[in-house]
Amino acid sequence: MDTPLVIDKKDQKWVLLGKILGIVSSRRVKQEMAKQGVEPVNMAGVMLKIVLIAMFFSVDISYVVEELNRRIELRRFAKVGEIPEAKEIYRFLSRFGEEQFVGFVSGVLSSICSKRRRNGAIVVDSTDLSLDLNWFRKKITKADLEEREFKWGYSSSKGYYIGYKLTLAIEYPFSID
Repeated sequence: MDTPLVIDKKDQKWVLLGKILGIVSSRRVKQEMAKQGVEPVNMAGVMLKIVLIAMFFSVDISYVVEELNRRIELRRFAKVGEIPEAKEIYRFLSRFGEEQFVGFVSGVLSSICSKRRRNGAIVVDSTDLSLDLNWFRKKITKADLEEREFKWGYSSSKGYYIGYKLTLAIEYPFSID
C-alpha cells in the first residue's frame, strides 16, 4: 500500500515539488514541448506533472492519477484541471524517442539555467548508499525482504543492494585555449 499524497506546505519535499511543477507550467517549457513536436502541449504539461509527482514519491503513475481524482487539494497544488487516464499517460510516454526526450530536457535546462558560464563543465558523480536494516543481526531471508516495501538497486561495484542512490552535480570552470 502506498502512502497517501497529502500536501504539507511546511515540508521541504513539497516545497521543492511545488517549484518544479511551477517550472513545468511555464511558457518556456511549453515552447520546448512544441519545438520537440510534443502534442497537445497543454495535456502534455499535465501528463509531465503527473509523471514528475510519481517519480518524486516513487509511486506508480496510476496511483498518482487515483490520488488526483480523490484529492482536490492535490489537484490545486499541481494546477491540474482535467486528469487523463493512466493508460493515456503511458501511451504518451511511449511516443517519446530517446533523442527527443534528451533534446526536450536539455532545452528546458538551458532556458532555466541561462546564467551558466560557457567555459565550464558539469562534473556528475553518482554513488550508492547501502541501508543496513538488520540492526539486531537476525537472519532475514529474501522472502522476508520481498514482503516488505523495499526497493532493490544495482551498482556495478556492489551488485544488488537495498539503499539509496546519491547523485551530485558540480559546475567546474575550465578554459579551452
